[in-house]
Amino acid sequence: MNRARIPRGPRPVPGVTPPAPQPNLQRKLDRLQAVRPPIDPKKYKKAERSVVGLIVGIPFVIVTSWILYKRVVLGEEQRIAPQAASKSVTVTDSIATPQSKPR
Repeated sequence: MNRARIPRGPRPVPGVTPPAPQPNLQRKLDRLQAVRPPIDPKKYKKAERSVVGLIVGIPFVIVTSWILYKRVVLGEEQRIAPQAASKSVTVTDSIATPQSKPR
């Protein structure tokens, strides 16, 4: 496979300013800038909040849904934190009291 080399422009040399753009190119740039009005950041603030909210919220929704799916459909037991397991609580007559450990 013999590939032809892609011609590239000259590499920039430190300390040397590049030549001014050609008149045709400058005219095209001016036309493009005249067609597009400057972007007003206030206009897109609401959309930005929505996008950031989605980016942050979607992972939480996915993980929570997966955990609930495993519990409800697959019958997996709820995990209990080690601190909560050692301090179990009994419910008697709607009053929660800590269980006493046998001595």
